[in-house]
Amino acid sequence: MFKVDTVISLFELFSGQEIAKNEGFVILAMDEVKKYVTPAALNADERVNFLCAAIANYRYQQAKAASDRTTYTYAGGMEKNTDSNYTPLAFAESMMRDYFNMCSDIMIPKNFVFKGFSKESDLND
Repeated sequence: MFKVDTVISLFELFSGQEIAKNEGFVILAMDEVKKYVTPAALNADERVNFLCAAIANYRYQQAKAASDRTTYTYAGGMEKNTDSNYTPLAFAESMMRDYFNMCSDIMIPKNFVFKGFSKESDLND
C-alpha cells in the first residue's frame, strides 16, 4: 500500500504547505490512485507515492486557484492575474501529467477490444 509518510512529505514539498489543514487532499488522492493503478503496483511500486502526492497537490492548487485570481501591485492595488501559463495550478497540472506518464506502464487499461464471432467460419478470417 502507500507509504503515507512519503506521500505526506512529497505533498508538503510540492505544495509548500503543511499537511495539518490539507490532509483531505492526500486522502482523496489515495482513493483516486487506487482506481488507476494495478493492485500489484499499488503494493510494490514507489512511483505510486509520487503520483499520489502530485494528484493531491493538483487538487490543492485547484481549490486555492479561485482566491489567487487577483494579485496585489506594488502600490497596493489589485490586478487580475490572467497569465494562466505561469500559475501554481498550471505547474501542478504539468507535474501531475508527468507522473501519470511515468506510471503509464502500471496503470489499469481503460480501453479494451471485444470481438464476437457468430459462426466457425469467422474464426478463419
